[in-house]
Amino acid sequence: MKWLFILSCIVFVESAKNLPSFVEVCPRDNKGAAECLKRNVESLKPRLAKGIPELFVPPLGPLILPSAEIASSKSFSSTLKDVSIYHLDNVIIHDLFMNFDTQSFGVDASFPSIGVEGDYKMNGKLLVLELNSEGKTRGNMTSFVEVCPRDNKEASECLARNVKNLTPMLGKGIPELFIPPLAPLFLQSAQIASSPSFTCSIKNAKVYHLDNWIINNVFINFDTKSWGADVTFPVLEVESDYKMNGKILVLELNSEGKSRGNMTEVKTNIFVSFDVVTRNGKEHLHITDTKIKMDIGKCGFEFDDLFKGNEDLTQRANQILNENYQVLLEEFSPVFEKIIATLTENVVESIYKKYPFDVLYPKKN
Repeated sequence: MKWLFILSCIVFVESAKNLPSFVEVCPRDNKGAAECLKRNVESLKPRLAKGIPELFVPPLGPLILPSAEIASSKSFSSTLKDVSIYHLDNVIIHDLFMNFDTQSFGVDASFPSIGVEGDYKMNGKLLVLELNSEGKTRGNMTSFVEVCPRDNKEASECLARNVKNLTPMLGKGIPELFIPPLAPLFLQSAQIASSPSFTCSIKNAKVYHLDNWIINNVFINFDTKSWGADVTFPVLEVESDYKMNGKILVLELNSEGKSRGNMTEVKTNIFVSFDVVTRNGKEHLHITDTKIKMDIGKCGFEFDDLFKGNEDLTQRANQILNENYQVLLEEFSPVFEKIIATLTENVVESIYKKYPFDVLYPKKN
């Protein structure tokens, strides 16, 4: 990214007599300069492959390096020479800033893939291997997210592969994709039921096993501007502090305490409608509607202190609730659907805001 630094130094010079005509002169203003620098970067990207000698940018399609030291320690050393690095000219600039007050600038960028070829030489011990060798080497580095083409069938298959590859990462979360940790998912509060006769709310909730989903089907349709998925959660468990008031079944309740819930074979259908909007001169996707339908196989709940001080009555009340769990599902299912819908919208819309349409789904050549 050295060329970005050179560019930033050049374009803010008050008098730019020798500045190439294809470079925009930027004002010495933090916001205006950052926006101007972004425009310059985007306009210069097509020139990167062949290089831009006026800005001291070498050819990047590929970048040729005479030599590079890869590793150097007492036990192991490795060097490369006649190195070719491919696809650096396909850089994607996500964000860029310039601050004259702090005398700093920064860039957030990614490379969908990077390929490396060269002549290697290595000597020493690596893992359990004693090595003293030289020859040709090739390497490939890709993002953990596959870029999907803007084609209904190919994009649907690509999305399915992405979901499968990302599933093992869901437990700890994927901050690059705005996905919070799902093992467990923490919810500060949620209104579970609200009617004239009965209300129930939870707080400090933990939802377990959301990361153990099974993806049965994924599709995207650019013609109808929609995508969806059929997902099964074999088991979901919830722990929380509850508060309920009113009448449900034959029970008059006014209680609060700890609660636990267990649901099995939770089949979930997700359907999302989107539109294409323009932000900062670029097309982005934007969610317009999210529909979630959940079909819960079986469930069981346990609420502490339904009748505070009377454990027998609390136990009997829990028994009545679980014998009539379908009634509970009628009250609780819409809330679980809303939780999944909100999580889906928050994650996906954040991705849509950050990455332009052409980056997420480039047009096929």
